[in-house]
Amino acid sequence: IARALHDKSGKTIDLCLPMAQSNSMGLTLLARLGQDLEAAMARINAGKANKAIVLENDLYRHAAGDTVDAAVDKLDHLLVIDLLPTATTAKADTVLPSTAFSEQESTLVNYEGRAQLSFQVHRNHSDALPAWRWLVDDPAMKVDALVERCASEVESFDELDELLPDLNQLIAGMKVPRQSHRYSGRTAMKANVNVHEPKQAEDTDSVLAFSMEGISPLKDATILGASWSPGWNSNQSISKFQDEVNGKLKQDHCGELLLERNKEGDYLSPLAGAESDGESDGKNDAEGLELNLAFQIFGSEELSARADAIGQRMTDAYISLSPADARALGIRHGQRVRLNRNGAFAAACIREQMREGTAAVYCGDSLNPHELPARLQPEPASSVAEGRGLGALIVSDLMEEG
Repeated sequence: IARALHDKSGKTIDLCLPMAQSNSMGLTLLARLGQDLEAAMARINAGKANKAIVLENDLYRHAAGDTVDAAVDKLDHLLVIDLLPTATTAKADTVLPSTAFSEQESTLVNYEGRAQLSFQVHRNHSDALPAWRWLVDDPAMKVDALVERCASEVESFDELDELLPDLNQLIAGMKVPRQSHRYSGRTAMKANVNVHEPKQAEDTDSVLAFSMEGISPLKDATILGASWSPGWNSNQSISKFQDEVNGKLKQDHCGELLLERNKEGDYLSPLAGAESDGESDGKNDAEGLELNLAFQIFGSEELSARADAIGQRMTDAYISLSPADARALGIRHGQRVRLNRNGAFAAACIREQMREGTAAVYCGDSLNPHELPARLQPEPASSVAEGRGLGALIVSDLMEEG
């Protein structure tokens, strides 16, 4: 797309295509084409697999509920490794708890194909483990060894092991402290348990220590535990570690590009008739309003929608319509609207700048976008939307009625 636009205009094209979920790019590079959820469910339905492991994902966020149910019900055993309870863990025969991203060391491949390393921030005091630890045969395996194995076995991950810190930069083998040397109150934190300060927890997977003891790395090291400079307070000293104010850190590691940029290859040919995987609701799909999905900064993805503070400010699912389409359908702003025959409802949001013949649907936490048809024929369901309705939705082009 960027190359075509550049060839047409002769200008540099700033095009950013983010992934729907964190590490989607890394998973695609690892699994290769054809190894997707649709192919997995096809194998199950064909009787070629009777056991499955779901790794930190809710299948009902990636496919229609009936499709997932049909595949899961054919399994003899479903094992799910996850951090939070989901619709998928509710169907599981066995559930194993995994740690959060801040409780483990891991790698992430972002939208541009850049692999980056993240370090564990704090400990998990339960029996949860990083998901990969539940799956390895050797309980003594280190995460660094797993990264090196990926680099050697996966074609696209050749540069992955370049992310690992250089242990030769550690002085006398001492780890880098996570806490600054001014960290205080450590004894008081556990005084209710024992007045004697306990030994600090050991981190066998990282070059970082859960302590303020240790030796900070040299100025050109690939890891920076905390920023401090004489005469400066905490993070105000960060400019001392940058090439320039707000510039690149001298001690950071910006990651390794796994995808090389080039001008080779043909243009992508779009697949005809691939508008939507949603099922028809029995009406002529050539009729109705063209479906577009709308997203909110908070609440459209799984984790933020589970936060109480954000949940209290979320709206219900809504459908944005143009004034002309709303009049033709007899729908008023704030009204409850039926989207299909399968019990999908949304609040009506009439917007001046919506193009006629189209509808933008925000699914919130109540609709599965994979169950919506490519074209909608919304119908008024009741005079007022139930539940939260449109809540405190702020839209600059709402149609003013009356």
